[in-house]
Amino acid sequence: MRKADEVIISIPEGNIAISPSLSGNRNSYSTSINNNEIVTVTGMDPKLYKAAIEGNMDAFKEKHEEIETMLTPNKNTILHIHLTASSVSEAFVEEILSMCPTLLVKANVNGETLLHIASRYGHSIIVKKLIESSAKALPLTENTLIRAIRDDTKDTILHEAVIFEHIEIVDILTKEDPYISNFANGDGETPLYVAIEREYWDVAQKILNNCNSPSQDGPNGRTALHAAIIRNNKAHPRVDTMAFNGQNMTALDVAYRNLHNAPSQVIVNLVLFVCTLDNWYYLEIWD
Repeated sequence: MRKADEVIISIPEGNIAISPSLSGNRNSYSTSINNNEIVTVTGMDPKLYKAAIEGNMDAFKEKHEEIETMLTPNKNTILHIHLTASSVSEAFVEEILSMCPTLLVKANVNGETLLHIASRYGHSIIVKKLIESSAKALPLTENTLIRAIRDDTKDTILHEAVIFEHIEIVDILTKEDPYISNFANGDGETPLYVAIEREYWDVAQKILNNCNSPSQDGPNGRTALHAAIIRNNKAHPRVDTMAFNGQNMTALDVAYRNLHNAPSQVIVNLVLFVCTLDNWYYLEIWD
């Protein structure tokens, strides 16, 4: 029987019923499909949204049980909101997490965790705090996975730090977990490839320094070495085609012919890294 204040929405899978929760909170709603309870979501009161931006802890001290379900329409939590503010409070983040540790792994509608947001906005101190908090609050398996968790585009938190050129966070993440550099995103790009393709040479060098065997994979069979040579030899009319056409030109072949124009330290490190994997025979061709 339909409740007086209940809204019924028909979809192919059945009927969705949306009604105020039994708690009486006007910002709280329960959803169910065909009378099967799914979840109760507490909406974000505008005053609490403002408090989240400002890092006003007093507004949340009496709301322990509600914090996890306080979400915006895009499923951003209190801390997602706070980390996008112009001024971020380490104390606010720490206290909210002590009240609701599960926010560490809670993702928004785009699959972004707090670490994604903190890495994107360059909050290095918060990134450290989130990693420390995860080590204390989460099981070992989750603590290992939290740094490799990916958003809907399969970007890791290291991808975020690289894309926005936050070298300090790149340093933190790769020292904390060197294997995070091995994950490719939805476009097939590893963090090292992204750094080279965008010509963030200092970021690329940091990854090479901190990770013993960083994956250099890119899209369409390219590697970070391909990207490095191409990015720094744009005047050469055949670099791009030689690297990717049917002439069997590898990145090392291209590097040999164009190394004089490339950023020497990064290129040399990349060449040495590739050669130590399984490509020493390329050097024999050059003799």
